Amino acid sequence: MEVGDIVRNVEGKDVGGEGKAYRIVEKETSSVGKINAVVVEPLDEEDERERITIPQSEWGDTWTA
Repeated sequence: MEVGDIVRNVEGKDVGGEGKAYRIVEKETSSVGKINAVVVEPLDEEDERERITIPQSEWGDTWTA
């Protein structure tokens, strides 16, 4: 996972049947460099300032790259 990568929410399906797409805009890391969370913003929204923080604990269950 890198800043700029596109990810999808696999639980919240949009009208087209595919997961909603988001761009990673920031990574939150620990002092030893472990990724604790990523911050994303939607690609298809008019207001791309709506940011969502995804904790590492939710990554595999809800989100996919």
